[in-house]
Formats: sequence, C-alpha cells, structure tokens
Amino acid sequence: MTRLVSILFLVTVPLAAFAVGEIPEDLESSEVALSVSHEPPLDCEPFIQLYVTAAVECPNPEMINVRLFVRTLGSDSGFQEIPMAMLELDLFQALIPARLVGRSGVEYYIEARMGKGFTSARSSKAPFQVPTGYDYRGEIPTSLPGDDLLAQLDPRLVPETSADVETEDAEEGKGHSSLLLQVVIVLFLATFAAVVYQRLGQG
Repeated sequence: MTRLVSILFLVTVPLAAFAVGEIPEDLESSEVALSVSHEPPLDCEPFIQLYVTAAVECPNPEMINVRLFVRTLGSDSGFQEIPMAMLELDLFQALIPARLVGRSGVEYYIEARMGKGFTSARSSKAPFQVPTGYDYRGEIPTSLPGDDLLAQLDPRLVPETSADVETEDAEEGKGHSSLLLQVVIVLFLATFAAVVYQRLGQG
C-alpha cells in the first residue's frame, strides 16, 4: 500500500506542476499591474500643437498599447483617438494637432491596455482640461500643423486648405476671362456687321 501511494505521488506531482505551469499566463494577463502618471500643463497656446507625455508602469512596455483621447475644450463632439509612441522604456508621448487645441484649449484622457489589463489617467466624463492662456480673437488659420494627422482621424474636422481655395479661385478666374473674351468677340462681330451693312446701304 505504501509503495502504491509513493507511485501515485511520483506521478501526480509532475502532472500538477505541469498544470500549474499552464495557469500563470491567464493569471498574468488578467492581473497585469498597470499605472499611468501624467501632469497636464497649466495652459496652452491657441492653434499651437501640444505634446502630451505620460509615464506608464507595466511588466513589458513593448507589449502595451497606450492611447490619447482628445477634443477641443468645451466641444460636444466625440474624443479623437491618437496612438502614443514610446520615447523611453516607460515614457510615452503623443502630439495633439493645432486645430483640436482651437481657441479655447483641449481636454483629454489617457488609456493603457496590456492583455486583459487596463488602466487610465482620467476618463471621458472627467478629462484633463488645459485652457488657452488668453482670449484669441484672430481669424482661424486655413492651414495648421497637424492637419494631416487630423484628416486621417476625421476628414470632417479639416476645412479646405489654402491650396484648394487658390485652385478654386484660379479656375473661377479662368471662367470669367473666357466669358469676357466671348463677349468682346460678339461685340466686335456685331460692330463689323453693322459697318458692312451701312456701307452696302450707301452703295
């Protein structure tokens, strides 16, 4: 009997160890320790790009997905999602396009995901808010830094560029010139016909 127990022990212990060895992958993916640290600036410049940097602590920074969700301060539109790039082992950064900064400033929050692990710095209901340092009363520039990125996120947020406007103006100018030339030709022919008719009548 003792010998049978010993054999069972020798067989079951390796099997148990093998089974236990398979479990930690799921445990680690569901219990990943993540944290995001970020200190927002006190204010920003109107229509100037803004860098956002966050420190993220996690077991494997190369496997983590960090994203910035941003919109113009006071806007009712949805947040635009911008990937944050890793600068150093635990430091991530993203650039907010100038047009999203706008006249009033920006509001944003940061999310970090790794497997089933998730954490965030603020949220859509209570985002970081960075107002502009002064009341901007100038005209909104037609073309702004970061418009190319913004067009990829949502083309509706980017108006016609100055190049597009100039092209349309040039095409419209060509149309006006062509019409004016036609009017001049018609008047010339009408005048010529009147002169010929008058001379024939005199003859």
